[in-house]
Amino acid sequence: MYEKFVADPSLTELTETQHVTTGEESNGILATIEQLRAEGIRSEGGRQFRDVAVDIVGSDNATIAYCVDLSSLRVFDTTTGDRLTRSGELREKVTLRKMPDHSWRVEQIRSESTQC
Repeated sequence: MYEKFVADPSLTELTETQHVTTGEESNGILATIEQLRAEGIRSEGGRQFRDVAVDIVGSDNATIAYCVDLSSLRVFDTTTGDRLTRSGELREKVTLRKMPDHSWRVEQIRSESTQC
């Protein structure tokens, strides 16, 4: 969902983001999209995940931890169209919550710049 809205700044109806998030991440995804747009940044994806670990915690919670190689991102300046170089790695941990309708939503994402 995130990739869709950062790839196309002309999309202004962000309601879809609320169908895949809950809790603090419902606001977090909106803030991130707004920040990237304010900075004139557009992303066309390219995220590469590795070392993915899933942990089911009880019947209603799960965490997914993984490493993201930032050098694979395709990020562009919206004014010039120039590709912006990214480097480094992020270790991310995503907390998911199972909703009453049995769908899973992202509740929290934590990122740390680190070698992983």
